[in-house]
Parts: sequence; C-alpha cells; structure tokens
Amino acid sequence: MFATSALLLSASLLAAGDVVFSDTFDLSLDGCPDSSIRASRGDIRYPTTGYSLRQDVDLTLFENIWGHSNNNDSVVPWPGRNGSSPALLHFGKNQFFAARFHVPPGITTTSSGFYGYSTYFSGPLMEIAISTTCGDFLPANTACVSTRGAGESFGKWRISPNVQNCPLTPDTDYFVNGRLVNAQPQDCIGQPECSIGLNSTFNN
Repeated sequence: MFATSALLLSASLLAAGDVVFSDTFDLSLDGCPDSSIRASRGDIRYPTTGYSLRQDVDLTLFENIWGHSNNNDSVVPWPGRNGSSPALLHFGKNQFFAARFHVPPGITTTSSGFYGYSTYFSGPLMEIAISTTCGDFLPANTACVSTRGAGESFGKWRISPNVQNCPLTPDTDYFVNGRLVNAQPQDCIGQPECSIGLNSTFNN
C-alpha cells in the first residue's frame, strides 16, 4: 500500500500546479504525506556567513530554515531573519519541502516580502507556493504560486488586504511549499540531488 501511494505521489510531482497528496495517504501531524517524497530533514548551509553548516535540520518548520543566518545564532520566528540565505543541500529532484509558519496577530498591512532563488551546478526551475495546506501547489489565489529560474525572485507576499502579492491573514498558519520543476538527469551536474538556495527578504 505504501509503495503504491509513494509511486502515485512521486508521479504527481512531475506536473506543475497541483496538490502532492490525497487524503488516502498516511498523513503526518501537520497534514502532509508522511513519506520520503517530502524533505522533512536535511542539511542547510548559509553561504553569506562563511559557509556555516546546520546538520539534520527539521525542514517542516519555517523558522528552522529562514529563522537563522548562520549555525550559531538564535532562532527567529516568521518572517525570520531578513536576508537569510539558506542553501538546502542534497535536495532530491522529485522531493518537495513544506515549511509551516504562523502570521502573528497585529502585524501591519504594510509588511511584505519575497524569496530569491539561487541554484548550484545548473539546477532546474523552482516552484514556490504559499498555502494554508501542506504540499499544495495549486492554491486558490494564483498570486500565491510562482515558478522561477536561478537569480529571480518569487513567492511574493503581503499582509491582506492587497491585490498584487499573495495575501496573508494575521493569526493564521501557512506553509511555504517548494519543489523543483521538470528536473532532468543532466541537471545539477548529473547528480540525483541538488543544492538550492532560497534567500528571504522582507520589510515590516
């Protein structure tokens, strides 16, 4: 049963713009498929601070990724540390990550931010979707999903109400869902895994 579900789930990752699980799968506590398709733990390098490394990081929580700028600082909840530039190492070409965060109550409507994508060793396109659902790459608002190449910005958000970027509602839980798009065997110098950089920039 698990093997069949995993194969179906892996196949769904090949198509852009969908939800990567169905309610027939075994789910984790945060509603994501509890399988190897989701990158739930991994190593993170912060290249802007002397390539400091955090190992075996829980990738299911936003603050564990963008709440740091190096391997010695204290964790900061969403929106994290401004300018944080984590590189997710050994990220599988058919995997996805889903990092949960909470928008605090009382945050100003002028708060906004975005992510920048940098890939190493000729990586493929990257898709980011912000949704209240874990693993959702087809959010109701199309402003909340975008696909970009290396050196481009995406995943733009702003506290609602707004009509330009992905609107986030205060005192609400969300996920940053991310995956590589149409990754080819020759991508990432022919390796089965890639190293992807996703910096976060915001203003309050």
